[in-house]
Amino acid sequence: MTTVLRSFSFFVLCLVLVATGWPADAQEPQTLGTYRDWSAFTYQDGGTRVCYMGSEPTDSQGAYDQRGDIWTLVTHRSPGGSRDVVSIIAGYNYEEDAPVTVTVGNKSFSLFSGGDTAWTYTDSDDHDLVAAMKAGVDMTVSGKSWRGTQTTDTFSLLGFTAAYEAISNHCAN
Repeated sequence: MTTVLRSFSFFVLCLVLVATGWPADAQEPQTLGTYRDWSAFTYQDGGTRVCYMGSEPTDSQGAYDQRGDIWTLVTHRSPGGSRDVVSIIAGYNYEEDAPVTVTVGNKSFSLFSGGDTAWTYTDSDDHDLVAAMKAGVDMTVSGKSWRGTQTTDTFSLLGFTAAYEAISNHCAN
């Protein structure tokens, strides 16, 4: 389990650093805990504390030959930074302008994509999606690769609320 957590934290740190550049004072992530199917981490990026949680899918469907790592992440930045930023990493580059749909229970959310990652359109959408995830049992993500392959990934939400509380407490504003 420790190897999985280290691999996950290193993977996510690499994603964050590739997306934002390599800050000279970024530190290696520390594990805040594992909560059923979700894990929580933190690291310092200059004067900003970054707390994030993530999970891999419990099931993936689609007619694909190969696919990279698949994750759902929720990120907070403190002090005074963004909260509840939901990111879906597909393990492939999304088709340009193709919709990505997240469904939790009877609620659906439309996301936009760039490269291999999808995000909600607004901060309010992030907060609504996080609220649905806290109340849900599982979540499905449907997207289309740049090759036209339709995929559906199912994520367990068991442990989501506990992991969310861990990152919220650690990155309290």
